[in-house]
Amino acid sequence: LVSRYSDTPLTCFGISFDEQAYDECQLAANFASELGANFQPVAVTIDLIIESLHKAVYYSEGLCINGQLSAKFLLSKAANAQGFKSVLVGEGADELFCGYSHLQRDYLLTQIKQGNSRAEKQLIALEAETKLQNGIMFSNQSTLDIPTALAAKIETGLRMRPFLRPDFLHDNSTCDPVYELLNETSIVVERLGRDPVNQATILWIRTALAGYILKTLGDGTEMAHAIEGRVPYLDHKLFELVRNIPLQHKLQGGVAKHILRESLTSILPEDLCQRPKRPLLAPPIAGKRESIAWTMVLDQVHSDSFRSQPFWQADRLASWMS
Repeated sequence: LVSRYSDTPLTCFGISFDEQAYDECQLAANFASELGANFQPVAVTIDLIIESLHKAVYYSEGLCINGQLSAKFLLSKAANAQGFKSVLVGEGADELFCGYSHLQRDYLLTQIKQGNSRAEKQLIALEAETKLQNGIMFSNQSTLDIPTALAAKIETGLRMRPFLRPDFLHDNSTCDPVYELLNETSIVVERLGRDPVNQATILWIRTALAGYILKTLGDGTEMAHAIEGRVPYLDHKLFELVRNIPLQHKLQGGVAKHILRESLTSILPEDLCQRPKRPLLAPPIAGKRESIAWTMVLDQVHSDSFRSQPFWQADRLASWMS
């Protein structure tokens, strides 16, 4: 859309991972070529993810759930190196139009409960194509009572629990972190009368979008290089319009972002309009035990700063990793 109003060819930037399962660079390059845009691929290897991790965490001041943080840091660095001060980014589209696979799953579970037999086959297909997201954004264990995205975070917490310090667990034994999260985001109060998918979307917007996607992955990595990320999908007029569109138009037939896809069929190539949504995820950095990533993590676990924190059993974690 921007290219239609630009007198000069656009410059576009895209991350290029060295593992094909995570890489979308060629797709972006092909479309940029059709537009006559100048496409700048930003190569992000496992070594670069590790090398950039310290600075990425420092500047973003946030928790890093995946090597995507280093990738966004390097992407903004590349834009700055080309002399740019602001960029257009797509954050907000998946929240507005229900583009995430975890929202698709919540929708399909609702459809199955209502007797839609076709939704069962769609759910099986969705779970097959989202394996790369398991444990980060996706969980196969959620129910209508627990949104898929929240269930994934609960599973992560349960995997970590054996390595938490006994005194920390004891001091927090009376807490219900899930209830506290829902209560703090006002979801408990607002729950009555709202369908599970809109409920899950609001929870995601108030937690992941506000605290991680826009702040840590967005402003944190962009402003580290004096880049201003502009988010047209979060324009308040567009947001107010789209939030009132019935859910079935956003997830018609279980297809994520249905109405957005339909609105762009005359503009975008068909393969772009029809392809499944893929979130920005970097390849895992853990690798084999002799890898540089494993060594880096071990060094952290054995460090004085790690041993001085009040949450983890450093010796137990180090023993498990050895």
